[in-house]
Amino acid sequence: MGFFETRHAPRQIQTTIALLTIVQTLNDDATVHGILVQMPLPSHIDETLITEAIDPRKDVD
Repeated sequence: MGFFETRHAPRQIQTTIALLTIVQTLNDDATVHGILVQMPLPSHIDETLITEAIDPRKDVD
């Protein structure tokens, strides 16, 4: 069993909206089978909003 990962560094993500956009893109991508958000996120990012945005079928946490 193998996997491929893509990392998005929170320091490069300036707003909750920017991270939501990434999550939505991953949700919509049929080649992505799992999304893992490493907590805690920086204080300026709304963790609840982000975790609720992940498609339950792709939430690996």
